Amino acid sequence: MLIIDIFSYLFPSLALVGMVLFIFLVIFRFISNLNKRVKGIILTIVFSLLFILFLVAFIIDKFVIANPTILYDPIYYIVLMASSILPVIFGLYLIFKYRDYGFSKTIKKKMVYTYNKKNEYVYIIYKYLDNIYLLKDINSGIKYKLKNNEFSDEVVIKLNNNFSFYTEKNLNKNGIVRVKGEKVDDIYYCYVINFNTEIRDNKFEMYNIYNLNDVTMTDLDRFIILNNLMKSDFDIEY
Repeated sequence: MLIIDIFSYLFPSLALVGMVLFIFLVIFRFISNLNKRVKGIILTIVFSLLFILFLVAFIIDKFVIANPTILYDPIYYIVLMASSILPVIFGLYLIFKYRDYGFSKTIKKKMVYTYNKKNEYVYIIYKYLDNIYLLKDINSGIKYKLKNNEFSDEVVIKLNNNFSFYTEKNLNKNGIVRVKGEKVDDIYYCYVINFNTEIRDNKFEMYNIYNLNDVTMTDLDRFIILNNLMKSDFDIEY
């Protein structure tokens, strides 16, 4: 009889422990991007509230309700409260272990910032159907180094005016390429400008986009051009 009584409580108790564990896993996954101290605070608060909820339910069932439901049994409440206490203990452990690390995602003691100077450029590719136009001899898109307080869209319009090319007033950058250096980083704001007709300007050479592997150019130009043609809204590092 004793064994039967144990098994009659075991499986419902395991189901209740599994329920609390499921809640813990869902919350822990939801807060996975936060730092450990914040995780500890959230776990402590949530499961302390659950513990209080189960305790209040137990008190009501035990002392307030004259005829408790057939599901009532003190053992199940003890299981629920004990299961809720474990995440609280874990949360308090995280809070005290990482109490000196603040609330930022990165631990302060491991923060090392290095600030490089940066040069900013616009990089323009002119395109007509399956052809692009690169500057002769160097086989590059238009590169222009931005000065202080210059905006890339305005510079693109100005450069196109210099070539007598019409450009829409509202331009969107196709993406950004970042080139890390030891002390200076280069940042390229990339544009592809489509034309309805061929460009007739002896400063440019026309190439079919499917034959670019045969065109001699620098590795950086090839990287920027191919990403600019194949992607949009990119922010990548060379």
